Amino acid sequence: MKRSQKIFIAIMLLFFGGLIMLAYDISTKTTFPGARNRKKASLDTVSTHPKDSSGGTLSPKSAGQQP
Repeated sequence: MKRSQKIFIAIMLLFFGGLIMLAYDISTKTTFPGARNRKKASLDTVSTHPKDSSGGTLSPKSAGQQP
């Protein structure tokens, strides 16, 4: 085997080894979305009052009704 082939194989093994380590690291820090238990609060019906970007409810005057 030529020297350049040995270098290529070594770099290829390092690359794939790094990819496997990265995939394992990411997979240990995340969960499959279908495996999560749903909270009761998220299953409740949506509030009838519109909400602003800070999470509070808007008064009818500020909810888009101009005088």
